[in-house]
Amino acid sequence: MVKGKHKAPSRIRYERAHPVVSVRVSKELCQELKDLSKVTGKTFADFLKEGAGITKKQIDKVTIRPQCLLCCEHHSELDCFVVCKACYKIWGDTILDDLLDMMDAYFELDK
Repeated sequence: MVKGKHKAPSRIRYERAHPVVSVRVSKELCQELKDLSKVTGKTFADFLKEGAGITKKQIDKVTIRPQCLLCCEHHSELDCFVVCKACYKIWGDTILDDLLDMMDAYFELDK
């Protein structure tokens, strides 16, 4: 007698909580959705929610993570204040004077 493939209990719970929804679309639409997903970072499920009008208020969910001026990566608020910890370790204290001068010029604080 052939036994079926065993699934872990966690996998079974996941599949019950997240059923598959299948939709056929044209190649062009599929490519547009993939491109849009790459640009926006949203999943196909997000597109379905928006299309159905069942999204929650996005403003409450948005958290702005600071971006390091040197490496341009986003960090948590605790890891970044204009310059992230990793760049600060590389550049050291000398970068702070240069950054302050750049910020003064940008915001025209000398005037």
